[in-house]
Amino acid sequence: HMAYNLVLADASGRVSSVELYPGGGLREMGPAIATNHQHGTDPADRPAFTRTIERRDHVELLISGDIAPAALADRFLDAPLYQTNHAGGFGTLFTAEYDPSRRALRLLWPQDVWEQTLDAFDEGQRVISYGAGRAPVDALENWDWSDWAAFTPSDWVAFGMDFARRYAPEGTLNAPAAAGEPVVRRDDSAARS
Repeated sequence: HMAYNLVLADASGRVSSVELYPGGGLREMGPAIATNHQHGTDPADRPAFTRTIERRDHVELLISGDIAPAALADRFLDAPLYQTNHAGGFGTLFTAEYDPSRRALRLLWPQDVWEQTLDAFDEGQRVISYGAGRAPVDALENWDWSDWAAFTPSDWVAFGMDFARRYAPEGTLNAPAAAGEPVVRRDDSAARS
């Protein structure tokens, strides 16, 4: 339903960047970098707001040098890669560093690091504060308002409830008693055994 950019890697060291197109199809790209735009005939969506082209160029510059992987991951916590416009709708939530050979993952924030491995996974959670605030006035003044659909309010809870009512197998949902009440899936584990 929309475009996705992926970087795939395996334990042998093979790596690939893939652009997935809305409605199907893909293109393998090089080098293995993914930002918020694709390389086709359509221009990047709001490139000044997301700084997508600047960020891709910055990553290409970093990897063209002789930078160690650990140092590269830390550079993702600096501008222009780390985005702080959370109030304006585009801020970095976390940086993920994958190490397929160790079967490990590090999630990085400016004040925290969380490492996990598949061999010694430790279930847990982190609470990260991104600060409060309002979108900068210049971000709103310079916005391309022709894309009005981006500003249409969406009630995602209602959407999810409607989707569940329409597509859940017959008899697997409790009907909500009132509008706004959550849809609950029954535990059918006894029926599956």
